[in-house]
Amino acid sequence: MLHSIPRRTLKIGLIIFSVFASSSASAQAWEESTCAKAARVLKVVEEFHFAPKAFNESLSAEIFTLFIDGVDADGSFFTEEDLQSLNSLASELYKQIKDSASCEFIGAVNTVYGQRLQSFAKLIEAFGQEKLDLKTLANFKEKTTGQNFKEQQWQSYWRNYFQMRVLFALDARNDSLVNAELPSPSEVQAVQTKVAEGILCRLQDRINREDLRLQYLEEELLDAVTKVFGPHNSYFNRDQEQDFKVSLAEEARSFGFDFYRNDLDQLEISNVNPGGSAWNSNALNEGDVIVSINTGEEEISEFNCLSTSLLRSQLVNSEKVELVVRKKSGEESSIILESSVSAVEENRIQSFILKGARKIGYIYLPSFYVGNEESEMVSGCATDIARTLIRLKREGIEGLILDLRDNGGGMMGEAIRMAGLFVNYGALSIYWDGKEPPLTLKDPDKGVVYNDPLIVMVNSFSASASELFTAALQDHNRALIVGSPTYGKATVQQIIPISFAAAADAQVTQDGALKLTVAAFYRATGNSHQKEGVIPHIHLPDFTEALAYREINERYALENRPITKKTYYTLLPEFPTETLGQKSRSRLAADSNWLGITSLQVKVREWNEGQSIPLGYLDFMAYLNQNDLQDAFDAISFETSIYAIERPAYLKELAIYGLEEELEQSFQIESINEDIYIQESYLIMNDFLTLKTK
Repeated sequence: MLHSIPRRTLKIGLIIFSVFASSSASAQAWEESTCAKAARVLKVVEEFHFAPKAFNESLSAEIFTLFIDGVDADGSFFTEEDLQSLNSLASELYKQIKDSASCEFIGAVNTVYGQRLQSFAKLIEAFGQEKLDLKTLANFKEKTTGQNFKEQQWQSYWRNYFQMRVLFALDARNDSLVNAELPSPSEVQAVQTKVAEGILCRLQDRINREDLRLQYLEEELLDAVTKVFGPHNSYFNRDQEQDFKVSLAEEARSFGFDFYRNDLDQLEISNVNPGGSAWNSNALNEGDVIVSINTGEEEISEFNCLSTSLLRSQLVNSEKVELVVRKKSGEESSIILESSVSAVEENRIQSFILKGARKIGYIYLPSFYVGNEESEMVSGCATDIARTLIRLKREGIEGLILDLRDNGGGMMGEAIRMAGLFVNYGALSIYWDGKEPPLTLKDPDKGVVYNDPLIVMVNSFSASASELFTAALQDHNRALIVGSPTYGKATVQQIIPISFAAAADAQVTQDGALKLTVAAFYRATGNSHQKEGVIPHIHLPDFTEALAYREINERYALENRPITKKTYYTLLPEFPTETLGQKSRSRLAADSNWLGITSLQVKVREWNEGQSIPLGYLDFMAYLNQNDLQDAFDAISFETSIYAIERPAYLKELAIYGLEEELEQSFQIESINEDIYIQESYLIMNDFLTLKTK
């Protein structure tokens, strides 16, 4: 959805280097070499992957490149000289994986990596003490591509990076949006010291503990081994595997809040999940700073050296915690929270009624989720959507807008079941694992739940299961698709333990799993939307199109190849897409807000290509306060008055509907009211209903 861009959002994605992160898994005793484990990964890939490749010297060279790229942070961590040393090891990787030998390769990489970490730490320590030139005309721009730096260039790059971090921290200390005077030398030095200490502290485990470095490098190598077969393959350690499974569930056990490390190196509450333990406490708010956490087994009050991923892992394994937080007023308060099963916020269905010239239902589905074993009913989104459709029909809606924008997918089975709510019978998709004959996927349930006019909204962030569902309805002429082309992912992934490839007598640790592409799905026609996406009937320009965030831009994305299989389904009458499209285009051409979207696309493209950030204090503050991207966004008036947004009556009647849901729904209503894409979809639905009655 299109929302306002906060002033400080400029920092998002600027510099998040793997070199600063600590491993979330505990150190383990390595019972086999990394190369032997890589060989086992390759065996699992060979057996289960949809399109495996033969392991040879050429593929090994690609794995090596992916591995170094993953560790190298887009060419900014290693120097040109480091890279020359590492490149000399490439041929050794192939031999040692092929022979499942002892992995001297990883040891040699560890030597170069460890030395560069030490050089980096010394550099940051020096930067923390030297006087910064706050009147400089220099700029910082994040490195994304190109040749690695020579030593002096490398030092200069990281000096500029450090000064940028100091400037953001200085800005965070000031309440005023306009800082017209240079800060005092003592203030600058205090911030410099704090920034340097924070960076150095989180590096110490990597510098001092070789086992953690080796574990990190092993996980990066195993991930590279999977990703050379496609961008949606991954190696997961145990924590990552659990996190991935939770992301697909409707509900999960948690304390109902999240946090991030702010520019002052504090842990700040970024989100309080409605209905969760933190929300129900009525004592925790966004913007609160965590002072200490007591899990019952450990009290933590120093967070500088603790990675946020490790802290989250500790919280997941706790049933009760005591938080001490500092409010914006400066007051500190203590809160005791118990973990509880609550909705994963990213998987919350939203339903409303748009009441204007016509009464239209609106549903937002953020993902194709499933329930979990701790739920009262192990059901998924298809069941929840079916209930919502029945209730909206009782309220007399004339049409439905189903919003799948930003829906990155989820469970394929739920997408098939949900398509069946709108289609009576016939083929919906084709599934092929590359080995057995292709399988036609059909609606498992006879009949339909909703058979009135339907619009499905999509954008470039609609992916995978979203695309399966959308393509199925488009092929049946069941829904009018509105928005921008979808992501273009037509593959299926499955979690497979790497121990599947272990010999019967092997003594291996159960320490990882693979997310592998095990199949592809095709449209009922036999065509594929892989790397192309589902093309809407009616295109609405979207600023996200400027981000080039689509499958076709992914390294090692599988090719688009159609499949031949006879399928059976009945086409419904075609939509009058030419007439509806022309009416929509005429409205957009006459509306300055939609013309503003085109201008916004240009600004987003420039922003995405990398910003040049001034390193002089006054220029930096002017840069923060003169945001061209925000100006382009603010030029668009989003509020609509063509319909009232009402909460469905059935929600008002629910006994469990409390204050937290009331507040959350108020926010959702405001968001919908400012969404011109929903507004245009409503007008397109009106046009269709008018044409239908003629």
